[in-house]
Amino acid sequence: MDYRQQLDHELTKLISYHEKEYANYVSDDDNLGTDLDNDFETQEQNEEPHYSVWSSEHFIEKIKPMAMVLHDYDIVGKCEILLAIITKIQQAEEKAMKERDNYIDSLYQFDHKTYLENKLFFSASDIGCYFGYISAQEVNKKLIEAGLQVRTNEGLIPTTQGQPYHLKTVYTPAGSKTCRWDKAIVHVLAMHLGTEPGLGIK
Repeated sequence: MDYRQQLDHELTKLISYHEKEYANYVSDDDNLGTDLDNDFETQEQNEEPHYSVWSSEHFIEKIKPMAMVLHDYDIVGKCEILLAIITKIQQAEEKAMKERDNYIDSLYQFDHKTYLENKLFFSASDIGCYFGYISAQEVNKKLIEAGLQVRTNEGLIPTTQGQPYHLKTVYTPAGSKTCRWDKAIVHVLAMHLGTEPGLGIK
């Protein structure tokens, strides 16, 4: 087999392999997925190489320009077909990753919501979860701006306006005072900011 035939044969194998790989991503048919798994197991048993999208892309980068120079449009065409399949695989992977991340986020936010609903004392970090997950430092700054607490040499203490929502004072590891609030403080701060509080805003 000459060099050109080897290239043609390799491209044909890559196209077939990645077409099956893409079908495995998008198929809703469990049997197809099983068949493909069996195909890959058979390939492993026969010690055939695994083809990655990354390595296939680099193979095309080397072959396609040379084929264009030689006006070998059959090879160029197969390179284009393979590139199109690789693009579809990458898009399918990105979609699957996004769906997985969204699912994990939804589980975390559900658990976090339950956790916060059961808390008796809200810290600045807890309050921040209702305003786009902003930091405790930013929450404390907003509480000061809203006139609900002030910063003193001893730390943060509630003002007269904030006192109805203040449940207790605790100390940071550095020994500074900081407040713990009733969860109603979330709605009070939201009114000051002119927004609606809610978990899951990022």
